[in-house]
Amino acid sequence: MQVKTMGKRALAAVCALLLCVSMMGMAAPASAASVDIPQTVDSLEIGYTLPLSAGQAGVSWSSSDPAVATVDQNGVVTGHSMGKATITATYGGQSDSCTVSVGFLNGIDVSHHNVTDWDAIAASGVDFVMIRVGYGWEGDQVDREFVNNVKGAYEHGIPFGLYFYSYAGTESTPAEEDAQKEADYCLWAMERIQPYLDGMVLPVAYDLEEDVHRSMSGEQLGRLVKIFADALREEGLSTMVYTSDSIICKLDMEELAGQGISFWDAYYIPDDELDFTKQLTMGSSTPGWDTGVVPDIWQYASDGRNPGVGGGQANTDLDLIYLDMDSAKDQLKEIAQPEVNVSGNTATLNFAARTLYLDSYNIVKLRDGQVLTVAEDLPRCTLQYIDNDYQAGDVYYLNCNLNPLLTTVTDTYYGLHPGNWDMEGTLNVGDVMNLAQAVLDNSRLPQNSYFRSDWNNDQVLDVLDVMTLTQQLFWYTD
Repeated sequence: MQVKTMGKRALAAVCALLLCVSMMGMAAPASAASVDIPQTVDSLEIGYTLPLSAGQAGVSWSSSDPAVATVDQNGVVTGHSMGKATITATYGGQSDSCTVSVGFLNGIDVSHHNVTDWDAIAASGVDFVMIRVGYGWEGDQVDREFVNNVKGAYEHGIPFGLYFYSYAGTESTPAEEDAQKEADYCLWAMERIQPYLDGMVLPVAYDLEEDVHRSMSGEQLGRLVKIFADALREEGLSTMVYTSDSIICKLDMEELAGQGISFWDAYYIPDDELDFTKQLTMGSSTPGWDTGVVPDIWQYASDGRNPGVGGGQANTDLDLIYLDMDSAKDQLKEIAQPEVNVSGNTATLNFAARTLYLDSYNIVKLRDGQVLTVAEDLPRCTLQYIDNDYQAGDVYYLNCNLNPLLTTVTDTYYGLHPGNWDMEGTLNVGDVMNLAQAVLDNSRLPQNSYFRSDWNNDQVLDVLDVMTLTQQLFWYTD
């Protein structure tokens, strides 16, 4: 490092300035230290903890709703039940607060209509953002801030998804033809964000909200969604449909979910009627319409505020994603063993599920006590796989990698994973006991290193691996 020295005059001037500052400090009482919680919102799962800092020692902490979340005097928040609580830090007559959601994540969605400051958005603490790609398919209809918004989210480490606004059916061309052209246009526009795609952990949403869509039958709307989804699936992209209850309730939701299509529901409730203590179900806005299905994303306000949008003074959409780990487990268990149809040496594996909980998965098969890798890092939208090396007795499993956005438990598998000593596809107490015995006596270790359960990857089988496997067992079975 090269160091520059000061001249004598400059040094004398600095000394004089420091002396003045020191005398001013002696003449006037010191002002109270500031209290500053960096983020305005944050999230945690039920039963988990979240440390907050106010930039000041000795602050007094409090929670507006201890039934939802408590906070100790070190600023550690513990989530107890679904809902929101305001956590406040107070010191020397000053205070600052952060709204903590328990059981769901906080997000916003943006387009060129929002003047965005990505530094401020990141500092606010939002968990995810949905970004508009464009609209329609004629002319230059890519959102003019699309690339800048994606780059901003990516560079600030904010997980994102995309949405594409549909005009299918508004012109003289058939709506189905429009849907195909919109899918092609969306894919063409997405070529501009290739360097940032590893930050896209949420699907691409097909936005249906034009008046013409409200007048369509459920069958036609379903066709539009499937045309769009099929085109994007061919490129390894998962999709969802964004719309309001009046359209969602026309759709065959079970059929769409079976094709890996998830749901983003726009349903606005007045602030004084919002209840975050229970999960919303789609269609509940109208008697007799309630589907009983929880949306993958709920857009609950169009007039919200975020410090990074218009300086905190402009409207922005507010969204949430429920941290429903019980539902995640149920879906992953269902996926873990695919339906297999065999013809000669060809096995066709069919698997379908709502995809929001998944990041990717690998296919493995058990053959004569050995685990063989069939395919790796398949995108979460994959619904079918063909293995041309089938032998009688082969058993297939999908090892499901969880979406890192949705859980603090990462790199976790459902299927035939390390630690599964009896090779039946689920973790149990017997697996833990076998691993513990192998730690004490390495002669009990199977020949196949796949089952060594070296969880911390330190090339040593020890008690830490047993502890980690035990934690995984609790996560799978609690």
